Amino acid sequence: MDPIADPMDENYKFSRKFELGVLSEQIVEVLNKNFTCAKVVLPAEADMKKVENQARIEIWSPTKEMIGRITLDQDSVLNKSPFISFLKLRIAKSEKLVKNEIARIEKLRKERAKKVEDEKAAAKETAKQD
Repeated sequence: MDPIADPMDENYKFSRKFELGVLSEQIVEVLNKNFTCAKVVLPAEADMKKVENQARIEIWSPTKEMIGRITLDQDSVLNKSPFISFLKLRIAKSEKLVKNEIARIEKLRKERAKKVEDEKAAAKETAKQD
């Protein structure tokens, strides 16, 4: 039997619980609105005892920072209400990270604009002296 589709495999159980217990039109809307979803295929020949080869759900912000993870031992989150709460916390964290990144970029732009203005003023002053 294919280990990926073995109903006794913990990774399979995790995936099925997510698909059947959590995914609904409402959840898919929240995911699509707030996150970029990507499926990562686990290598069939990999050692599934290693955490990096096990099924999991990772939540990443648009700033490319991981803001949450649900692993095999946290499958109690894979019910609609706990999953929605999990997502709400990650949405708030993601929005804060994005807001901070925007502020950082705006600050850099202002500093660059000031530097350009200062250089222009210095060049003008130098031109007047010559």
